[in-house]
This record gives sequence, C-alpha cells and structure tokens, in this order.
Amino acid sequence: MKLQEEGRLDDWIEANLKWLYDTFGKENVVSCVLHMDEKTPHLHVTIVTIVNTPRQRREREGEKKNKVKQGNRLPADEVMARAKLRNYQTTYAEAMNPFGLERGIVGSKAHHKTAMEHMRDEEVDLQTNIELLLEEMVKLQEQSTKLQGVVESQKKEQEKTKAGFAAKVMNAFGAGDLAKANETIKAKDEEIATLKKKCNTYAKKYNTDKAEWDKAKGELEKELQETKNSLQTYIGKNIDLANDLRIATGSQSFIANQSVSLLNELTGFSADSIAKVREVAFSLILGNGPVYVPCSGGGSVSSHDGWDGRKKDEDDYLFRLRCWLHAGKVVKSAYAPRKTFKRSR
Repeated sequence: MKLQEEGRLDDWIEANLKWLYDTFGKENVVSCVLHMDEKTPHLHVTIVTIVNTPRQRREREGEKKNKVKQGNRLPADEVMARAKLRNYQTTYAEAMNPFGLERGIVGSKAHHKTAMEHMRDEEVDLQTNIELLLEEMVKLQEQSTKLQGVVESQKKEQEKTKAGFAAKVMNAFGAGDLAKANETIKAKDEEIATLKKKCNTYAKKYNTDKAEWDKAKGELEKELQETKNSLQTYIGKNIDLANDLRIATGSQSFIANQSVSLLNELTGFSADSIAKVREVAFSLILGNGPVYVPCSGGGSVSSHDGWDGRKKDEDDYLFRLRCWLHAGKVVKSAYAPRKTFKRSR
C-alpha cells in the first residue's frame, strides 16, 4: 500500500473528509470508515442528502403545488443528476491530485474491456516479453561460449610460454650466463603477470555475463510458472476434487473387501491360533524381524513369506488391515493339514 508506506495515509483521509464536507455538508456525512482489506485503501461513506432549498421544478409545476413541500427534503433526483455526478468526478479529482489521481476524459467514448479481453491482452504481452527474453538468453549463451574459448586459449598460451621459458633458462645455465638467465626470468615473469591479468579480466566478464543470464533465466521461469498457474487454477481444482472423490470411493471399497477377507481367514481359528495371528500381525506392523510359525506336519512358515511390506503413501489403517490379513493367511497355511505320500517299494 503505497500511501501507507509513504506515511501519507492520514493526509489522504483528511483530504477525502474535506471534500465530503464541502460537497455534501458536514451535517449530512453520517459515517466514514477506512477499509484495509484490499490492495488499495478505500473509504466506505454514508451520507444523507438533506437540503432545504426550493425544488428545481417549482416554477414548472406552480407555486400552489409546492406550498406543502417546503423545508428539509431528500432530493435524490437533484443530488444524483448527470451534471452533479460529472461535477463530483471533477472536484474529487482536483482534491486528490496531490496523491496522483487524474480526472478521466470528460465525455470519453472509451470502451471498457471485459476480464477475458484483459487477460488475453496480458497473455499476448507476456508472450512477447518471453520471446524477447529468450533471444537475450541465446545471445548471452553465445557470448559465454566465446569467453570460455578465449579463457581456454589464454591458458594454453600461458602453458606454452612457461614451457619455452623453462627451455631458455636451461640453455642459459648450460652456457654459464647467470645474468642473462635472470633477465630472461624477469621478462617472462612480467609476461606471465600480463597474461594473468588478461585471464582475470576475461573471467570477471564471464562471471558477470553468466550472472545476468541466470537472472534473466530465473525471471523467465517465474513468469512462465505464474502464467501456467493462472491458466490452470480452475482446471486444477476440478481435477483435485475428482481425484479425492475417486480415492475416497476406492479406499472404501478396498477396506470393505479386505475386512471380509480377514473375517473369512479367522473363521474357525482356535484361541492359540488367534494369539499366533496377533503375534505375526504385530511383528509386521512394527517392522520387526520374521516370526516363524510351526507347521502341524513339521517345519515352520516365516511371517515374511509373500509379504511385500508397506506400500508408498499407504494409509495407516489400510496398512494395519493388510498386516492382519497376511498374518491370518500365514497361520492358516501353517496349521493346514498336509498330504503325505508313502514311498512305493
């Protein structure tokens, strides 16, 4: 809120009250309430347009008809006349001019856009800006590539210079001319310093261009995301509602089917069997190691046989229900009678 940030909100309110008092009379302003619930501060004003001047139609309708209509009146037809409304706009714009409000063109034939037309124009402008940003991004990328090539070239040149310098130093020492070698070293040091300075300049230029490119890329991605969000809000809400309904319906059906299967598995189990089912189920729910259930014909069955663990994003209630159902199947398979075969002789 610009007025509030600039510390001019109180001045703006005082200017509005002065215009109301001058226009309608202080005694006719019933209330004036400041609202800050929207982006722009605004006032809710209640006025009672009481006047005691003669009616404007008095001369046309005659003196006799208006004898009983003298005194205070509420003349909406006079206060809200076309000329009055135009004058309100003009005087209010003059009062609000210090705060940046400008009077509209009197008698303008401007056509107000619909919300759909405004959004369409905004989308066209945004698309144009996006295309310009993309062109700038391509140019920055090309400049970045060229700078990288220059830096690599300078690095190779520096390595080549170092190698040549080392060979010359060895030759100088081989000839026994130490002074000449020192001069060569000094000259090469200066040359190396110059190359380093150039490399630093190119590197700084590269980093600056890269930062600008990254900034342009970030702004582009932000604008694209905002456009996508504004266009898909309504569709997204409907899709979420449909998905929630489908998931809720599917979960209810799954719970009902799993519950029936669990009851069928536990039907006819003894107290000991039920206790073993509880042990296996708790082990699966808590994620402990496997529980082995002795079989009636020897051996044992592991609680982890055929168990695929908890599924991704699975509801807690459905997970516990699957654990109990699997435990019932494990115990049932362990206690089920097994066929025996006699070896033939």
